[in-house]
Amino acid sequence: MTLAQKLFGLHGRLRRRDYWLFVVLISVTTSILQALTRVILDVGPLDPRVMLAGTITWWPHYAVAIKRMHDRNYSGWLVFAGWLPGYLVMAALLVGASTGVIWGLGFIAAIPALWLLVELGFLDGTQGDNRYGPSPKRY
Repeated sequence: MTLAQKLFGLHGRLRRRDYWLFVVLISVTTSILQALTRVILDVGPLDPRVMLAGTITWWPHYAVAIKRMHDRNYSGWLVFAGWLPGYLVMAALLVGASTGVIWGLGFIAAIPALWLLVELGFLDGTQGDNRYGPSPKRY
């Protein structure tokens, strides 16, 4: 699988090692884009334009997470289900929800986020071939 397929394609499987490498690379890229946006526009971290700058890296992040989920022999749709509560917290921040609502949503969002962290980052993939393709450890 090429680098472009790993970062942008939604098919196939991805090793845990490659997943962590890409997550760090994507997170650093996101942080740099958001920091540059804050400096250039002279705005705070919760400014919608800063959050929008971070959306540029959403697709690669989804792509590597989906392929990692495939390596665990799960549907990639579970990534969206796991991240949805976190997006609700961001939406609550943007609309100026009360602190209690944000804390409550944050607590709820932490549960699927921790589950995804364990599934994607710490558990080994399916041994051998699975319904999403051959083992990435063959290469």
